[in-house]
Amino acid sequence: MNRSKYWLSILILTLLISSCSNMQVFHMDVLKPGYVVVPSQKNNIVLVDNSGVQPSYMGHEVKIGFKLIGDTSFNTEPLSELLFGSLSNYLLKEGFYKRITPWHRGTILPVKTKEGEYLRSGRISNSMIREISRDTSVHLLISLDRLLTTTTTNTYYTGETYLATRDVWVNSVWRVYDLDQDTLITQFQYNDSLYWQKNSQNPLKVTQSLPLIDDVLPEIGDVVAEHLSRVMGPHWESEKREYFCTGSYRMKMAADLVRNGSIDEAATLWKLEFEKGIFRSKYRAAMNMMFYEELKGNPAEALVWCKKAEEAMLQCPIGSADYDVVYLNQRKIALEDRVEDVQKLKIYFDGNLN
Repeated sequence: MNRSKYWLSILILTLLISSCSNMQVFHMDVLKPGYVVVPSQKNNIVLVDNSGVQPSYMGHEVKIGFKLIGDTSFNTEPLSELLFGSLSNYLLKEGFYKRITPWHRGTILPVKTKEGEYLRSGRISNSMIREISRDTSVHLLISLDRLLTTTTTNTYYTGETYLATRDVWVNSVWRVYDLDQDTLITQFQYNDSLYWQKNSQNPLKVTQSLPLIDDVLPEIGDVVAEHLSRVMGPHWESEKREYFCTGSYRMKMAADLVRNGSIDEAATLWKLEFEKGIFRSKYRAAMNMMFYEELKGNPAEALVWCKKAEEAMLQCPIGSADYDVVYLNQRKIALEDRVEDVQKLKIYFDGNLN
């Protein structure tokens, strides 16, 4: 190995090891906005199934050794009702929407059963929207305008055992209407996928051991609904953040306080370290304050500390660590996105996020 490359590898490895030992991981729940952003007054919605009935013999192929040999049949007609049930539960659980009324196929619209209609994603007619909006307590209409489920079942020999897999793809088209303003707010296409796998020494039994789509439709509907609920409204996501725990006795004491759940006391030490510290511990204290302010729900204030950290880096006589520079830039970009998220969340909650 070239000696220059060897020493470069050693240097990179040393930086990575030292950087990891300088930091601790903190797990936090973050409130995220959905793709659909509406004010809190619009908390009563109807879900309307405007999708067509997919024939059981359409969209399900069978392969052996990755070669197509034919088709099979699965009845996916109940999927939309299962999807609506799970979606309603997820949205209500988050607490933003107060009332959700699912209207299944045939409730108010004629069921699409003609050949090829299940592939189309035409919107509900204006006259039907006006009919629905007569109930002035309903503010939003969410329409499922297409639901297409396709599967591929494949059986092959790995050299040691027989493996059977079943891939499931769900394609859906949605539209959201503001009934108060008689306006189409948004329309989007959402795709999701699931996967099952079984193995056996018996080539005849391995495919039979896969669950039938008819039996796992509730699971499919629940997975798709969980993902869709994050599109339809505010939701919590678990994320991790890192903070520096070495550099001075104050930084070490603050790290102990964080582990004991005393984050406010730790922030007091980080501020003091920023004011009185030197070299890397100074700007790292500012970076820890970025983490603290974000945890407290103040990403704009976290960006103020980001600026202070950048300035402290430039003033550091021994220079800043490459890892610190990269980490700071990454957090800055994430915080800028977080500031935009907060503005969207304020729309949901009338400006009050406390």
